[in-house]
Amino acid sequence: MLYLAIAIFTAEDVVMQNIDGQVANSQGIQWIEDVDVDADTSSSAQSSLALYPHLRTHYEVSSVESETQSNIISIDDRPSTDPVTLTNDSRGLETDIRFLDLKLLKLAAATKRLDPLKLICQYEIPGGGTCRDGTCEDIHLSRLISSDDQNAMYENEPNDDDTAEYLFNKLPHLRDVKSAGRIKAALEEMRLQPLRMTLEDRVMRALAVLKPPPPPPPPQRHTAPE
Repeated sequence: MLYLAIAIFTAEDVVMQNIDGQVANSQGIQWIEDVDVDADTSSSAQSSLALYPHLRTHYEVSSVESETQSNIISIDDRPSTDPVTLTNDSRGLETDIRFLDLKLLKLAAATKRLDPLKLICQYEIPGGGTCRDGTCEDIHLSRLISSDDQNAMYENEPNDDDTAEYLFNKLPHLRDVKSAGRIKAALEEMRLQPLRMTLEDRVMRALAVLKPPPPPPPPQRHTAPE
């Protein structure tokens, strides 16, 4: 009788563990469907990633790990449709650009154009992989920030207001820039250039415009002729 009671208790415990595991798994998938359709009515200062709170947590953790591992964006590795000529002034800003991770900014801009009623592909989140199904109609975040289509890449770029606010908060050492409005004006000026530049190119050139001019040389002393 004792062995039978132990066997029954063990079987019930295994069943309950399996049920709990299934409930936890279903809850892990359910968060994808629980999207707040009214998230657009939130404050404009709130990140657009608030539409997908679990996605925001995922990318915030990834961003911290990326900074810890010094996984920085190199100017030489970025895509560009036209060669960028670095002047003496802009070369001094390479350090600023290298430590700017614009991927999260691009992703936030792309999510503004997403349908909140659609699901995020489970092969990417929480799977962490890449979807190979060409007929999949779910949202694929990896395609939004690493698209081979140049037109799609430019369309998903953040606007000048978001970019200026991001740069203003990330580069506090620019003491001469008192507000994000000056950075926005510089970004808009870069849009008027005939070259079609990537976001990284426009940011670098805008920062070069905002860089204060070098101080004037000291006055030369003139000696009276003997």
